[in-house]
Amino acid sequence: MNLSPDTLAHVYENTLVSTESRRKYGTHSTPGAVARYLIDRLPLEDCPQDERVVVEPCSGHCIFLTLAMKRLRDILPPYMSPEERHKYFVANLRGFEADLFAKEVGGLCMMLADYPNVDGWRLVNADVFESSEFMEALGEARFVVCNPPFEEFTNAEKTRYKAFRKLRASEKPAELLLRVLESARRAVAIAFVFPRQFIDGNGYAVAREALAKRFGELEVVALPDRIFLKSATESSLLIAKSPGKTGNSVTVSYGEVYDADRSCFLSEHLLSRTDVRRRTVADIRESLLLPMLFEMWEELKDCTRLDAIANLVSHGIQWKKADASRCYSDTPKGDYRLGYRQIKRKMQAFQPPPEVYLNLDPANLRQAMGLPWELPKIVTNAGRKGRGRWRVSAFVDDAGHAFSKRFIGIWPTPSAPPLLALAAFLNGPLANAYMSTHERGRDNSAKRLRSIPLPAFSRDEWIRLEELAKRYVAACLPSDGRLASDLQPVSILVEMDAHILSGYGLPPHLERRLIDFFDKQKRPVDFPFRYDIYSYATRRALSPTTNVPVDLESLREKRVGLAKSLMEDTLTKSDAAELSKIDAILGRYSGIINPLPFEALEQMEAEARLIGLDPDSVELDDDD
Repeated sequence: MNLSPDTLAHVYENTLVSTESRRKYGTHSTPGAVARYLIDRLPLEDCPQDERVVVEPCSGHCIFLTLAMKRLRDILPPYMSPEERHKYFVANLRGFEADLFAKEVGGLCMMLADYPNVDGWRLVNADVFESSEFMEALGEARFVVCNPPFEEFTNAEKTRYKAFRKLRASEKPAELLLRVLESARRAVAIAFVFPRQFIDGNGYAVAREALAKRFGELEVVALPDRIFLKSATESSLLIAKSPGKTGNSVTVSYGEVYDADRSCFLSEHLLSRTDVRRRTVADIRESLLLPMLFEMWEELKDCTRLDAIANLVSHGIQWKKADASRCYSDTPKGDYRLGYRQIKRKMQAFQPPPEVYLNLDPANLRQAMGLPWELPKIVTNAGRKGRGRWRVSAFVDDAGHAFSKRFIGIWPTPSAPPLLALAAFLNGPLANAYMSTHERGRDNSAKRLRSIPLPAFSRDEWIRLEELAKRYVAACLPSDGRLASDLQPVSILVEMDAHILSGYGLPPHLERRLIDFFDKQKRPVDFPFRYDIYSYATRRALSPTTNVPVDLESLREKRVGLAKSLMEDTLTKSDAAELSKIDAILGRYSGIINPLPFEALEQMEAEARLIGLDPDSVELDDDD
């Protein structure tokens, strides 16, 4: 008899866990698919048979231990009797659980998983944050698997636990990981379920650094919300292997499961995407994230950031008690100020949402007291409007409006670019790609907005962007209740996007990847929009000559004449400069339309070297 861990988890989670115990112990049972994913990736086979000790802190109903038992059963010698296997499992599987009832349920699950053998499991009713027996067990462990409580320590817990051992983190998962790394034997491998913040949150920086110093391989998977039965929290998975590394770099395998692919992961362990990189200890302390478009963000890592031109970036009002009668009104009142209360799902670029009056009485405010509402600013959505890749909609507020915490305000420095130009930049593809590849939570954060790379624009180039934004806003204003044509604002949008991207100097193949990133994504505008790569590439190639009335065909014809002069040795110095400029324009167009397959070229070079050829030494004849 062998009951499914998923069935046991469902029964335990839905009928045996009370609201009080869930709050007290931070219970969020691990789905069977998640537990199997972690257990399947532990290198049990690489460990000597007599050393395969698996320890599960915060063991609950022991889903990790029951799955580890099944894997061990598959790799044990076939000549072992059921009794010998049972003794082996009892000796090598250990669990620690603070909730006595959960510990008893875990023992029952272990018995059912090894039926009909008798009990005897080494499950201890103990709080791992103050258990000497747990610390001793870590010294025996070769594998530690855990789904810890996600909460921060309460003040009472901090006081109690400090008597046993000094706390180094406010988050329970981070503190538990640090204790495992401190007390476990050097050859340990670990697998943890973490909150999503583990990947790049400040509270986990010390824990990430400790991992990077200890292990040679780290596998991280970012999961969407709605993975757990009773929790909507976004989570992440960690598998750390190859301990005892030397050097300052670690192999990081980063995987991600998109919301649309949740069922594929739960049923088949399929990831939406993966990336593998060598990262330094300092990199990992900062973040384990390997975002989409990683090469592009590396290319832009030295860019000036939005924070450099912002005096203040802040969320808006959060009320102590949020109710309609005390927080907002459709009509003016004493301490109320005109502003914006909530994100509309159809909030469009450059367009503010409907106005209401917001209560700014300090007695009912939790945050955002004293913000300079009267000063001109950019306002963006903090609340995510959907799950698409166009994540930011920005508009200018120069009328002194207030706003709720569902918005973020950006108050510029005196030397900052024009407000409308900044709004156009934030509504553009690069800012949106940056936010959607770096933010996986439900909301945009002020911290992440501050770190968006800015284009290297002169004052005139910012003014040019402002002019394009004015043209776009005017084109979107209905003259008779409707747009005269969708083509005009589409054309201006493409021109704005091309102008913005001209300020980064990206290689054409990376620029193409950025444009492709938004394929089939609904842009927050009032009309159908989709990039036509030929139109975009034309506009982008000509962006340095925006004010010159010329098209690509005429440039090609001009180049033929200049090339003929070059061959006849009659090319003047000014003609040579013009030829170089035309080549750059046509080269960028071609590079965006037909980006070089760099990965394939690198593979061909590697294969050439394997057979003794040096691609760098090959010389082409003039005819080639």
